[in-house]
Amino acid sequence: MEKKFNIMIVDDELSIGMYVKKSLEKNEPGFTVTHFTSSLDAYEKLKNNLYDLIITDLKMPEMDGFALAEKIRQLKEFERIPIVIYSSVTESKDRLKALSAPIYADGFISKGEGSMDFLVHQIRSIFWRNEAKEMTEKVEVAQELGKSMGHVAFQSLNAILGYTEILQKNINDNKFDKDKFNRFLSTIKRSATDIKTLVNNVKNLKTIEMVDIGEGDRIIKVMDK
Repeated sequence: MEKKFNIMIVDDELSIGMYVKKSLEKNEPGFTVTHFTSSLDAYEKLKNNLYDLIITDLKMPEMDGFALAEKIRQLKEFERIPIVIYSSVTESKDRLKALSAPIYADGFISKGEGSMDFLVHQIRSIFWRNEAKEMTEKVEVAQELGKSMGHVAFQSLNAILGYTEILQKNINDNKFDKDKFNRFLSTIKRSATDIKTLVNNVKNLKTIEMVDIGEGDRIIKVMDK
């Protein structure tokens, strides 16, 4: 896993938090882990920093893991961030609560012997799954962009070819109408300009994304910055 990921761990027990931090960074060089012993401090820090995944204990003073996860989900920029519960709590009702609305935790690992291997595997699986999803979305966007580009280029080229043939025929038949000739040239020039603009937009392309516009329809949004 070559990509770099920033991970937040929230656990009021310093020894456990540091153990998780060291274990994750040792097992995966691409992980950078920041440990917080205070759930309140973690939440405030989260609002001003970018993290890719959050690991949180459940039983903590100030604000427990359930409340922290719910508050995180209320932040628009973090409403889909992966959250993994790593706790000594093992009751099924707590597990169900963590994995259901409004928390929707992506994993629940019970602390104990051998649990670190499960935690590392869980986190890797989450990142791999998200990367696969992003790749699929990029392919879909590229396909739609290709269709849109092809449609514009096809129409413009058809106009150029069509009016070029008409002009050629008129010249061969000695039917020269200056006004019509200029109109045809203007259409050809406009179509060629459309193709040139399309090529330049693709060459300078920085960001493309698929945007939902409702009722199952989507459009491609292209940004040059």
